[in-house]
This record gives sequence, structure tokens and C-alpha cells, in this order.
Amino acid sequence: MPTVTFPRRPLVSYPILSFFYKLFYTSSIFARLPLWAISFSLFKGTRPLPTWSFKQSLLLRGFFEYLAMLSRAETPVPLPLEPGKEKDRWQILEPFPMPRGTSTTGLNENVAQEGLSAAGLVKSPVWLQKHHQLPLT
Repeated sequence: MPTVTFPRRPLVSYPILSFFYKLFYTSSIFARLPLWAISFSLFKGTRPLPTWSFKQSLLLRGFFEYLAMLSRAETPVPLPLEPGKEKDRWQILEPFPMPRGTSTTGLNENVAQEGLSAAGLVKSPVWLQKHHQLPLT
């Protein structure tokens, strides 16, 4: 798939830079690990909750840093407007036609309108129809 480019995209989200960023950030997590271990073992007030164990505090801090790394270096993936395995449940919602001279964003006239694609249910599930007396579609 092609790489998505859009304004104000973080540099670390590009694939080659993302690799180096993740490598550097992972090494910094391991470098900070002894400091966290010392502070969590000596001072219970530095734990997320003072009642938590040392292991819980250390695992939560490591998991939080891991998620922060992934969220900063996430590469956006374009979603196709063609149906995949959904087939008949696939629908494309076209943008609402705006009167000439009005902006869709209110700020930027250069933003192009595109359709949204989504997979939805063609008809209501049977259990929903029985409990809520919806007409069959």
C-alpha cells in the first residue's frame, strides 16, 4: 500500500524514521528501567498507587511507555473504497453536496471531499426485530 502523506504528519510516522525512533525509544526504556526500579522499591509514593506492588508498578510504567512509543510512530494506512470480503454489506457514503461558495471545513478551501466506506448490516438482526418489533427490511 502506498504511504499516506498529509499536512502536519509526524516525521517519526514515516517507515524508515519509525524504525530508528522505535529502536532509540526502546533503548531509552531499558536505560530508565533501573531508575524506576530504585524509585518504586524505595519510595512507595512514586508508584501509580501506593498500595500497588513493585511488579505492578514496573509493568504498568513499561506498558505505558511502550504504548506511547507505538502511538507516536504509527504509520497511517489508507482505507480502500472498494469492498473486500464484506461484499454485499459494503456501502459508500458520498459527501453531502454543499452550496457553491461555502467551505466544508470552514477554514480551508483546499480540502477535497471524499466518500466514506463502511460495512454495515443489510437488515436488522432477527433477535433485534423480535424484541423491538422492527419491520423487516
